[in-house]
Amino acid sequence: MHDPLLILAEARNVLDFDRPIAVMFLGMPGYVADFGEAKSIVERVMDEVIPGSYLLVRDNTDSGDAVREAADDYAKSGVDPYHLRTVAQLGEYFNGLELVEPGVVPVEQWRPGPIELAAVVEHTGDHGGLGRKP
Repeated sequence: MHDPLLILAEARNVLDFDRPIAVMFLGMPGYVADFGEAKSIVERVMDEVIPGSYLLVRDNTDSGDAVREAADDYAKSGVDPYHLRTVAQLGEYFNGLELVEPGVVPVEQWRPGPIELAAVVEHTGDHGGLGRKP
């Protein structure tokens, strides 16, 4: 995550960068302490893919006491700390992209289908979104 040039070099070994690519950052940006650096990493990777490519980001957000407590407990376990972002910050990863509906929302509400999952599933704190590079 901290070395986008290495990510890109390795990806070029298996992906055709002349075709649209789906770039996915799932639960990873929170391991970068500085939001500006995390955003820069995502932007650097997206700069290398062609129009028609997609960015999918899912990350835990500072969206309630239970989420903050879980993040604190996780940090106390001795692992690399996970830095919660605001939902607005998560949305910034999609600057310059065409955000796909329903936008940046709790993952439980992203395309729930015929069943209203929000009524059935407790919110985990994860938010996500999908954007297309124009």
